[in-house]
Amino acid sequence: MKRQILLLITLLITVIYFLCKPTALSDTDTSPPRSRITKVVQLANSYLNTPYKAGGTSARGFDCSGLIYRCFQREGIELPRSSKAMSSAGTLVQRMDIKVGDLVFFTIRRLGNAINHVGIVSTTNNGDVQFIHSSTKNGVCVNSLNEPYWNNNFVIAKRITP
Repeated sequence: MKRQILLLITLLITVIYFLCKPTALSDTDTSPPRSRITKVVQLANSYLNTPYKAGGTSARGFDCSGLIYRCFQREGIELPRSSKAMSSAGTLVQRMDIKVGDLVFFTIRRLGNAINHVGIVSTTNNGDVQFIHSSTKNGVCVNSLNEPYWNNNFVIAKRITP
């Protein structure tokens, strides 16, 4: 009987320890947990084929920054509303270190010389970075950073922290 009680107490202490244990994120990792980023990307993906709408932030139509703003907002992560302002948030990421959920920023020359377009990385595979964005021509769609147009207009990538 004493042995069973001792075993039960040991089991209870072990369970309490694991329930109270800190999360697996390191002290230096300030990015949102990957599950939140996965949800942001999944939400962006769910809006594929939604039409472009200047100033749009809903399923009736998005502009590029409206799509990103809305998807992060739904996960409780606040971002500035414009692509240029968004590019000041987060941590700079080298192109070879881009991960799913990172933001990619562009300067579309016909629209000016400052950052004026943003997308969110949906997949990476051997250097091929696919991103979801809202374009004036195709609405919410996926393109590759390796496509000449996007490669030539790419400026920076950022990893957003909450």
